[in-house]
Amino acid sequence: MSPMGGWLRQLGDTGVTVSAVCVGGTPLGGVPENFGYDVAEEDAVSLVEAILDSPIRFLDTANGYSNGRSEERIGKGIRAHGRLPDDFIVANKVDAKGRDYSGKRVRASVRESKERLGLDSLPLVYLHDPEFHDFESMNAPGGAVETLFALRNEGEIGHVGLAGGDVHEMSRYLARSPFEVVLVHNRWTLVDHSAGPMIDQARERGAAVVNAAI
Repeated sequence: MSPMGGWLRQLGDTGVTVSAVCVGGTPLGGVPENFGYDVAEEDAVSLVEAILDSPIRFLDTANGYSNGRSEERIGKGIRAHGRLPDDFIVANKVDAKGRDYSGKRVRASVRESKERLGLDSLPLVYLHDPEFHDFESMNAPGGAVETLFALRNEGEIGHVGLAGGDVHEMSRYLARSPFEVVLVHNRWTLVDHSAGPMIDQARERGAAVVNAAI
């Protein structure tokens, strides 16, 4: 991200403006096995309403978080708020269904996310956790990567991102396709700088970098 001054940032070359801090939507669906506590739906919905009224303008979720509950609760929070503010960005991620990460699955993932969130357009959609799937299959003609870019070209989504944790595998994807935003988690922290070379690669290619789980 390049600074615009103050709290807002320009997200690479996308033309999208976001706040310097993004709220992660993973716990909104309730993931007690990861966090040690559950989140009631009414609390999640209230939190989404509070976020929409706050200076934060950036919220991140994924199709697969809590089997869709994160998206569903964000959608309910948006409806309870009345609407999504014009300057607010909900970033999303496509996910495999089991081992299925085909182009058809990517299209279904986007469709499901729109329905749960109650949004007609998704401004930023990441290819999520590709490191758990075969690289060549993911990049084959008609596969997940090509389909995600096709959805952008068709106007179904705004911009295409790449999100994951295995920075070596992510570097392979970056070298192959023109992802506009890269989200890396747990690999650029006070104690772990292993994402450094990949971050440099992303910047050299003109991609914005979002640092998650810092």
